[in-house]
Amino acid sequence: ERILQTRALAGTTLASPRVRALESGKVPHAVVMLDLDKTSLYGNDGNDLPLSLQWQDKPHSVVEQLYKLLVSPNIRPALNLIHGQAEEVTVTIYTRRPQVVHYTSPHRQEPVRLLFNAAWHQGGQLLLPGHVKTAADMMREYSGEALLTEERRDVEKILERLLAARDAVASELGLSYTPSVVVTATGKVVEGTAAALGLPGEHAVLFDDNTDLASNAKVVSVEPLNSLPEHQRQRVLAFMQRHLPAEHLTEDLREFLLGAHPAECSVRTNAVTHALEWHVPAPATPLKLWANPGLRPTRNALPQRPCLALDWATSTRPRARAGKGSALILCAAA
Repeated sequence: ERILQTRALAGTTLASPRVRALESGKVPHAVVMLDLDKTSLYGNDGNDLPLSLQWQDKPHSVVEQLYKLLVSPNIRPALNLIHGQAEEVTVTIYTRRPQVVHYTSPHRQEPVRLLFNAAWHQGGQLLLPGHVKTAADMMREYSGEALLTEERRDVEKILERLLAARDAVASELGLSYTPSVVVTATGKVVEGTAAALGLPGEHAVLFDDNTDLASNAKVVSVEPLNSLPEHQRQRVLAFMQRHLPAEHLTEDLREFLLGAHPAECSVRTNAVTHALEWHVPAPATPLKLWANPGLRPTRNALPQRPCLALDWATSTRPRARAGKGSALILCAAA
């Protein structure tokens, strides 16, 4: 009875994820890293659909609404699975977008390295904390080479799309916090990046469509999201036509969109009317759910049951042993 009272009084210690994991058989803390393009989001940054809205000066709120329509329906079921395998789960975005790290400007011969708050740059990656809410917040921290007015506006639009994508994922998952975003221009290192974020890497897992990462034990390979389920596809097409009718595209935007790779082209000419229309490919097969990472505790890494230093404990209490000074240490029952 005394031990039960002690456990209740010290609940914040004994109810830690690692202790709960001992009792539940779950892992203490899972870190879920989500790739953006063709994994958490349709296409390569939505195959220029969000960019088109920006190009023609649509409100940022409209861009944010579009991203919510482009989120993969697979991310919520995947996170639900992991919640069933871990006592605590932290979600972060891990995306390869070289233009955010080394900006290629049409006005320069060489790319410009984009530098912000020095604390955000580690190992060639940009680690963006969740408290950064807007692209304007980021640009206030800009410390790199001076940008031309046109370049600065372009960079800010790139960052607006990045943060809108982050927020759309967080909204779909119902997160109570804004996840960190890690942007790289090269390969991805799961455990090292978790450590850089101050998170445990032991049970970190990355969901990514990049086949080069398929052999990595920390990566769950997913099929590229090159199309959307039919009901979601129709919602996207209707949204685009409502906010930016295809027949009203400026000539320069039309040329830009038509110059995309055929598999990523977001406009096409209607075979019957010969009018330009928005295009999202119809799915050839039903969308497959992502694989279960099957997180399991590492038995030899489990901690010993905690011992609590209690100043008020007495030598008559069960399983007590002398500690320093007047305090005794009461060990939780194994």
